[in-house]
Amino acid sequence: MKLVKQERLQFPSGGTIQRYEIDLCELGPDRFVVNFRYSRGGNLFNEGTKTPNPVTESEAQRIFTGLIASQREKGYRSLEAPAESSPEGSSNSGTIPSSESLESSKIETAVLGRIRSGSSTKSGWKLSRAVWRCGELNLHQSERYLLALLGTDDWMLDYCVAWALGQCGSVASAEELRSLESDEKAPGTVRRMAGFALREVVDEEQRRQLIDECLGKLPNKLSELARSGSAVEFEGAFREALDQAQPDLSHVLEMVYFIDNEVVRPALLNALRTLKFEPNEFQRIRHIFKVAEMRRDPEVFGIMAFRFETTFGNFRSGPQWHYRRFPKPSVGPKPDKAYSSQTRDYFRRRIWRVLRRFGEMGSPEYCRLAAGVLRQFDDSTGGQPQQVRRYQWDPRSRRSSVSVIHYDRFSRYVAFNRILFGNSPRYAPDNSKMRFRCVEPYQPGAAEPPDREESFPELWNNAPEIVVNLLIESRCSLVHSFGVKVLQANPEFPREMPLPMLISLLEVPYEITLQFSFQVARERFDPQTPDGDLLLALAGCEYGPAQEQARQWIRECRDAFASNAAFWAGLIISRQEATRRFARDILRDYRLATETEKTVVAKTLAELRELSNGTIAKDAGETLLIVFSELLKTIGEDVIRDLVHHPLAEVQRFAGELLARHGTLATHPPVDLLNALLSSEHESVRSVGVRVVTYLPEGVLLESHDLLLALSRHEREDIRALIRPRVKELALTHPDFGREIARRLIDALLQAGAPEGVPTHTARLLKEDFREFLFDVSADTVWTLLESRSPPAQDVGGMLLATNVEPASLSVEAIVKLCHHKMASVRESARSMCVLQLNRLKNEPEDAVLMVDSPWEDTRQFAFTFFREHFSEEGALSAAALIALCDSIRPDVQQFGRSMVTRLFESDDAHVYLQNLSEHPAVTMQLFVSNFLDQHVDGSAERLVDLSPYFISVLSRVNQGRAAKQRTLALLERESVKSEEAARIVADVLSRLSATTSVQYKGKIVEILAAIQERYPHVGMPLETVPLEIRDGV
Repeated sequence: MKLVKQERLQFPSGGTIQRYEIDLCELGPDRFVVNFRYSRGGNLFNEGTKTPNPVTESEAQRIFTGLIASQREKGYRSLEAPAESSPEGSSNSGTIPSSESLESSKIETAVLGRIRSGSSTKSGWKLSRAVWRCGELNLHQSERYLLALLGTDDWMLDYCVAWALGQCGSVASAEELRSLESDEKAPGTVRRMAGFALREVVDEEQRRQLIDECLGKLPNKLSELARSGSAVEFEGAFREALDQAQPDLSHVLEMVYFIDNEVVRPALLNALRTLKFEPNEFQRIRHIFKVAEMRRDPEVFGIMAFRFETTFGNFRSGPQWHYRRFPKPSVGPKPDKAYSSQTRDYFRRRIWRVLRRFGEMGSPEYCRLAAGVLRQFDDSTGGQPQQVRRYQWDPRSRRSSVSVIHYDRFSRYVAFNRILFGNSPRYAPDNSKMRFRCVEPYQPGAAEPPDREESFPELWNNAPEIVVNLLIESRCSLVHSFGVKVLQANPEFPREMPLPMLISLLEVPYEITLQFSFQVARERFDPQTPDGDLLLALAGCEYGPAQEQARQWIRECRDAFASNAAFWAGLIISRQEATRRFARDILRDYRLATETEKTVVAKTLAELRELSNGTIAKDAGETLLIVFSELLKTIGEDVIRDLVHHPLAEVQRFAGELLARHGTLATHPPVDLLNALLSSEHESVRSVGVRVVTYLPEGVLLESHDLLLALSRHEREDIRALIRPRVKELALTHPDFGREIARRLIDALLQAGAPEGVPTHTARLLKEDFREFLFDVSADTVWTLLESRSPPAQDVGGMLLATNVEPASLSVEAIVKLCHHKMASVRESARSMCVLQLNRLKNEPEDAVLMVDSPWEDTRQFAFTFFREHFSEEGALSAAALIALCDSIRPDVQQFGRSMVTRLFESDDAHVYLQNLSEHPAVTMQLFVSNFLDQHVDGSAERLVDLSPYFISVLSRVNQGRAAKQRTLALLERESVKSEEAARIVADVLSRLSATTSVQYKGKIVEILAAIQERYPHVGMPLETVPLEIRDGV
């Protein structure tokens, strides 16, 4: 081993001299190590190494230089270097420590002194706290003292020692940590922390072994996926395991953090973002937070900080007023509660305490961890500004003073405000220290000051890369305002910023950052050697002036990109609509070389496959079809197949357009591509598929009966509507084709199970588009259609009934029945048959007249007209037929029947009408019957008896049939004086009505009864003569 460089450092601490030596040694070709030694007060050197395994020369130089710098920050000064030392080593021999370094060294000295004294010394400074401070300060020289503190049976102390060794320990601590982890007497929390600390101090090979052992302890499924699965697969299984909520699975969370590889880490982070703070789980989450603090893991630390800020406590522990003390609900082997409001507030304060200590030490870890916290917040996290009125009573003036306190959107987040506004003149902590209020005269919404407001600005000045990465990832306007101020205060970095970083800054959606990035890009742009990626970023950003400038530069420098296919493809799929239109316009006029055009098309199609934005895909597809139409005519079938299965409708439609415009595939489209288009869930895609079919050569279509029939009866309404004109056109020009399609449509119509709407559409096609091809359909087929359970099939059958079935083959009864059919087309055809078969209907009037009493209005109106015109001569309808009409329950049919009786009345049939119609309950029919009473009852006691029910029915009606009542009473009055038998019949009818009839007719009834009693005293009457009452009076 050859010594290449050596740096010797010294730090005076009172009268004690501390020395630190660093060696850079060569083991072989490009194999170097960095070793160090340190001593205190002339004691023997303690030795260690920063490179457990040999590294390259450049990496060794970096470690060597970094270690020197870190020790100088602590206050060490260089001694005179030996001859082998590098010049740099001796150039700093006279460096004087800064005041901050001296202050830091005092803290370190005090911490080391407290640890060396151990537990034997009485001190107000608790030893475990000093040990914890060792870890925070990363005091490597404290390792041997920390190891000496183990084994005291003070588990809290052991926990803190393990935590501290995880940060400042070396391989020398591995055995002690391994022993502590395997100690079954130790609490689980101590053993777990020892295990995590052991992972940090061992070399890479040993760390892989530890991780492999942990993988073996996972449940089988998780273990296999963590070793060889994908991050997505592992997350699904991991979430399933956590959802089981079994206590024996809660340790999986910590084991996954111990493994912490690229497969398991995304699942862990997502779980930490969403897991509820409930008993059992919260203890694991709490431990993970302590480990993240030890590892200084900005991502986990930031997530946990955000959770503590945004997750309210599950309960609040109040004061205990009883002497008997119950165990706290959040401790013990089976806690019933976890995460109280006090616990939440403690962690919120702790987050900032950790950050503040790093900041006070001047550690770069402050910026890393603070950025991890800020990265979790976005604009949606903030609430609404609030104002609180506070009233304070002044006993001297005996008045209340009112003060208004304003709180801004993010006022309730402790760490967030401490980081961004620690030096702000407009925000300050309120009395609770847990919220930030506005300092007068500032109010929410006012302009922010131009000065920087964050805590520890000097540390941010040294971390511009962290700031830029934070701006790239953050979606919080306050973070962007802070970050831009930091970069503006350090102009050297933006000028030297790597181009990919500047391009990423141009992709953020915040104007303040875009303005800054545009200014940097404008200063760095060189028209002589334009950078295509930078122009694409400017043209695609959301800042209008940057887009306009980019388009101007592209016009001026377009020849420089004549062969840059990736540049033109990037313009075509730009995020900005104006840029996409610009790309289309410029490519129309600016022709590229054929090979370049092919590459542009290929690259754009490759980008289309990965797109998730439908608007961009639509515009990009249209640009390709307009600008590169000739090239797309020869596009590969596999390319179209990939595009047609894309989840975006716009990409699928573009694939359909490629197929429709293809030079060869358009005339013979692959079946799978056509089916994919036609079966798409998007109407726009299906329309292209139908258009591909309609553009097929006529000869191909005439042979594609099955295809056209399937499309004509497709379950999608839009496909049926789109294919219909083309099929109709083919049928009109090729009758044989029309007859074949019509025949198949009828067969399909008779088959059950078609999707909803298809049978109706099929019937419409047959009636409207294929009517002229149905004349050769047999009568049997027509009857099959009519007898079908399908209404559309019956509708078609009804249409064909008039033309394809001989009326003479049907009986009058059958024709009349068809007039009552529920399908309008059937009734219409049946009515036309009635006209054609008039003579037969006249010969069978009893059957024909049944047509009138139809449940369908159209048939009744036809029947009324039909019978008035063709059955008006005497004897055309028998009395029985006319009575049948009048007996209908439908008022319009009754009215028609009465009119026909009046028109065809014959005196010989009067008694038949009177006898049958008098039984009808309708008021109108009773009035009609009253017209026959005088002529056909005259002097006939038998007819009086037969009509007694009629008389009683008429006279019993309340407020109805006045005319019929008057006629009936007049008839009874006349008949009662003609004979004693008639008088007895009339008296019997009127006697039962005299007590119940209305006052209007009661007098008349009594009058008739009195007349009967006077003429025929022997006829029994319900009348009794009551003498007039004579009262005393004047």
